Amino acid sequence: MMSRSALNAVEKCRKETCSLLLLDDLSGSQTENPKAFGLLEMWQKLMPLPANPVDISKSTRSREQAMSERKMVSRSVVVALGIICIILIACLGGAMAYYTLAIGDRDNTITSKNNQIYSLNSNVTNLQNQNKQLQTWLNGNETLLNQTETWLDGNITYYNSQITNLQNQLKTFQRPILGFSNLTAEDNRTNPNNPFLQVQGAIHNFGINGTLASLYVKAYHNDGSVALETERIPLSDFLDIDGQSSINVNLSYYYNGSALASWTIVAEEIYII
Repeated sequence: MMSRSALNAVEKCRKETCSLLLLDDLSGSQTENPKAFGLLEMWQKLMPLPANPVDISKSTRSREQAMSERKMVSRSVVVALGIICIILIACLGGAMAYYTLAIGDRDNTITSKNNQIYSLNSNVTNLQNQNKQLQTWLNGNETLLNQTETWLDGNITYYNSQITNLQNQLKTFQRPILGFSNLTAEDNRTNPNNPFLQVQGAIHNFGINGTLASLYVKAYHNDGSVALETERIPLSDFLDIDGQSSINVNLSYYYNGSALASWTIVAEEIYII
C-alpha cells in the first residue's frame, strides 16, 4: 500500500498533467509539450491510463464539467446567501429603526415623566416654603396673641379692681353719711340747780340709704372732769333720717356741777343687730 505522502504526490502530479493536457489539447500535440508527455508517462507508470488518450480527455472534461457545475452551485449558494444577508440586513435595519423609534418614544416618555417630577418637586418646594411662611406667621400671631392675652388679663385684673373700687365707692355713697349744718351748743345755766347743754341745728344724711341716728355728746368742767356723756338712748329717741335728707334738732342734755368748759358733739349712725 502507498503511504499518504506518496498518494499526495501522485495526486499533485495528476492535476498538473491534466492541466497541461488541457492546454495543449492532447489529441494532436502530445509530442510538442515534452513536459506534459513526460508527466503523462510518469502518471501511466503510477496509475495506468486507458489505452485511448481520448478517454483521458473525456474524463478530464467530465471533471471540468463537474467542477463547472459545482462552481455554478457555489455561485447560486453565494447569491442565495447574499439575498439572505440582504434580507437579514433589511430586517435588522427595520428592527433597528423600530427599536430606535421605540427607544425615542421611551426617552420622550422618560423626559416627560422627569419634567412632571421636576414640576411636582417644584410644587412641593413651593408648598414647603408657603408652609414655613405660614408657620412663621402663625408663630408671630401666637406671640402677639399671647401678648394680647397677657395684656387682656392685666386689663381684666385692673378693671376688676376698678369695679371693686367703684362698688366700694357706690356702697360708700349709698351708706348713710351724717353731718351737721348750723349746729349750735349753749351751756344754759338759767337755773343753776338744773343746768343743761342745749344743742340746736340740722343733721344731714348725705348718703343714699336712710338710717337711724343719735347724737353723742360729751362735756367737761373747767377742771377737766366729765360733766356729762350720753349713753345709749331708747329706740324711740333715735333720729330716723332718710337718704339725702336732713332733720332739725333741738335737744337738751342736763348735767350737775359747775359750768361747762368744752364739749364734743358727734352724729352717730345706729346699727341695729
